[in-house]
Amino acid sequence: MNKNYGFVLFFTKNFEEISNNLINSILLFSKYNIEINTINYDYINNNKRIISKKIILDNLSFESIMSAKFISSINTNFDIALILDSDMIMTKDIDTIFLENEDKINNKNFPLFSKHPHKYEPFKNNKDYVNKITNKNPKMPWVYANYLFSGIKHKWFFEKALETYNKYNYIVDEVIINSLLVEYEVDYDLGYNYFPNCHIDTVEYYLDNTYNKGLVEVNNIYSNIPMKFYAFHGHLCKNIEYAKKIIERINSK
Repeated sequence: MNKNYGFVLFFTKNFEEISNNLINSILLFSKYNIEINTINYDYINNNKRIISKKIILDNLSFESIMSAKFISSINTNFDIALILDSDMIMTKDIDTIFLENEDKINNKNFPLFSKHPHKYEPFKNNKDYVNKITNKNPKMPWVYANYLFSGIKHKWFFEKALETYNKYNYIVDEVIINSLLVEYEVDYDLGYNYFPNCHIDTVEYYLDNTYNKGLVEVNNIYSNIPMKFYAFHGHLCKNIEYAKKIIERINSK
């Protein structure tokens, strides 16, 4: 059985405090190591489970920072890795994502991307950008740019994504990923979403599943896709002090 699992992170100096909450949640709730790819600066952390790397990018912008996601994926030393955005925190169940998907990752030619609730029409709204990359029709709905992948088997996909970014450097990571999945006629994803929005009601529902307001929110946003609470994403995760309190409460759950 493949045991070299790990988390891949990337961030700039101004996201370090937010990212530290993510890092601390991984160290608390997972047994696997973390590769940290900092952009244009050195990150110092003496924890033995942290592997520090550095990416040099010119002309920093939102789009160029997103390209670091592809670079980090290409350069990982993990056999199976989970890419994470900085504004996330993990729950105690996060390691399950590796165990329940190991066989699928090893037998699929493409990474496993998280389902998107797509309350809007992402393919339609991004049509001009998608059409630059492919003229084919999607075989499945839009997915998030968060993924579980094989560091060896799926390296080519991220090399292609980076090549596409360098050709159209104003197209963001999620558009590039979904366009390539269309071009290669991929018709499968992770099968669920594992990181609900970090809203007060959603967090309270995770901590106490009898909390009705949270149940209403989860059903409203994620009614069309399977949902698992392995992490929280965005919104109040960007609030450094609030995120710390969530981690403390999850730890005592």
